[in-house]
Amino acid sequence: MSTSYFSHDSNARNDEKLIRLRMKHGAAGYGVFFMLLERLRDEANYTSIKDYNVIAFDLRVDASLIKDVVENFGLFAFTDDGKCFYSESFNARMSLMDAAKNKRAAAGKKGAAKRWGNDAIAKPSENNSNAIAKPSESDGNKTNKTKLNKNKTNTTRQKSASRTFAEDSEEYKSALHLWGRIETNNPDAKAPDLQKWLMSYASCTNG
Repeated sequence: MSTSYFSHDSNARNDEKLIRLRMKHGAAGYGVFFMLLERLRDEANYTSIKDYNVIAFDLRVDASLIKDVVENFGLFAFTDDGKCFYSESFNARMSLMDAAKNKRAAAGKKGAAKRWGNDAIAKPSENNSNAIAKPSESDGNKTNKTKLNKNKTNTTRQKSASRTFAEDSEEYKSALHLWGRIETNNPDAKAPDLQKWLMSYASCTNG
């Protein structure tokens, strides 16, 4: 509904006051009356200053016609100081419209407050619930890869721990050569267990 709307009875022309207006001024007077109501609709408190010259300029009619329509047919009332005029019947219609509008606005605010109140209750969203309930696929893959790497390392170390080196292997010959150099430099050095020495070395390099 337009904010500039006001109700207009389809048989308004048959109102006694308007019949007398039409008898004197015809359709022109009738038209001026409703244009005055349109102006009141846009005024604060639906009340207009009684400046007939300004109103006549707006409606493009003679100021004397405006004055006659406002003052001599009982269609309008005046404020106590006589500076403004208004329509009692028009104000009654608008009060009903305003009350209905305010009621709708209050209901809208109440409904909005209820919706926002429900939305404000702390509850995890579906996405957040999923994130908390179970790790993402990528996280699971990372965990599995880490476990797999640890298992490989443990398997390698176990193999290294159980391995023995043949005395003609390159590793054993190298260890024997190294021990010979150590013994030359330190005759009192205790001879090592070359197999354990090599396995310890292999475990370090594989880890």
